[in-house]
Amino acid sequence: MNRLACNFRLKPKTDSSGKVRITSDNIAMGLMICLIGLFCAGIFIAMLVGLGDPAEWYDFHREPFHFESSEINRSIEEMNRMNEELGLDVEPLEPMPHVSRHDPGGFDWEAFGLLLMNHAFILGGIIAGFAGFRIMFTGTTVSFDKRQARVEWRHTGLRRASSIEYELSQVGLVLHETVVRNPRGFDWHGFAASLVNKDDGTIQLARSKKMDALKQYADDFQKLTGIEVKEIGAEQEN
Repeated sequence: MNRLACNFRLKPKTDSSGKVRITSDNIAMGLMICLIGLFCAGIFIAMLVGLGDPAEWYDFHREPFHFESSEINRSIEEMNRMNEELGLDVEPLEPMPHVSRHDPGGFDWEAFGLLLMNHAFILGGIIAGFAGFRIMFTGTTVSFDKRQARVEWRHTGLRRASSIEYELSQVGLVLHETVVRNPRGFDWHGFAASLVNKDDGTIQLARSKKMDALKQYADDFQKLTGIEVKEIGAEQEN
């Protein structure tokens, strides 16, 4: 989730053989999608269980129904007559307007639609949960071998993984201006350090509102890896 924040930096790690490795992963985002999907599926499963007997979930037969307000009006007239005979000082009940409703029964399309929507949300939540779990294992790892002046660029996507080796001179660290777009309209302006290879592969390693802090990060990274650092403006970046 730190890549969604205004200021962040990826920390390089050095292994026992002296190789410097830096990883841009999607664990936080994948975990969030996974939890939201499973939470959504769990809610609709609970709603489905709360409907009652599972044998009735898929029973879409609607019984015939007939209603006449005249039957209720006769009861109202009988109650008013009894009150009058008993001498009760109560306001007589008003009869209902004439209403007649007849339902021949048949297939309950409304219940079918609700059950179909419930199943769709459950299935969508489960798919999102599995997709989020898969996203957790995607990302890019770049390994620097300073002694051999080689860089291994490994990328794991949703469908496949790739690994390419570059000469150190074919990979550079670029300092540039950046804008973080916000759908609510509050765009964030600052500077970023991006690792770029000759095939236009890019990883943003750090971002800050202050260029001095970014230059310090680039200097430390250059000492670790021996990589070339280049500073460009927004016009050159485009």
